[in-house]
Order: sequence, then structure tokens, then C-alpha cells
Amino acid sequence: MKRSLLLLIPVLFALLIVSCKKDEGEHNTVTPGSGFRSLDEAVNSTAPQPKNTSLSVSSGDTLFGPGGTKFIIPPNV
Repeated sequence: MKRSLLLLIPVLFALLIVSCKKDEGEHNTVTPGSGFRSLDEAVNSTAPQPKNTSLSVSSGDTLFGPGGTKFIIPPNV
């Protein structure tokens, strides 16, 4: 029993080392050299833009938010 546990520990340690991988993906969303003069300009360029919409109250409507939220507006509310 003791011997099998002693063999199991190095095997688990080796599996732990092999399973760790470094992600080499691109994480920068701001293009370098875009001509930003301040941090505020860089942040504002990636900020979400507001969206305007209109609807007729007498007929009602269904609106969908950016995250998939569904807003149902019944007629004559």
C-alpha cells in the first residue's frame, strides 16, 4: 500500500506539470500607434456606444438588449 502511494505521487505531479499550458493569444484590444494622446482617448475609443430607438405606444413592441434581454411592451401601456 505504501509503495503504491509513493509511485502515485510522482505520477500526479508529472500530470500536473504536463497539464499547465501558457496561453499565447492576443489580449490587447487597443491598436498600438493609433494616435491616442491620453488615457481618456484610449478608454473612450473602446467604450460601448449608446443606442437610440423609438416605438409606437399604441401598437407596442419587443426590444432586445445587447446581452439578449427581451423587453416586451404591450400595446397602450
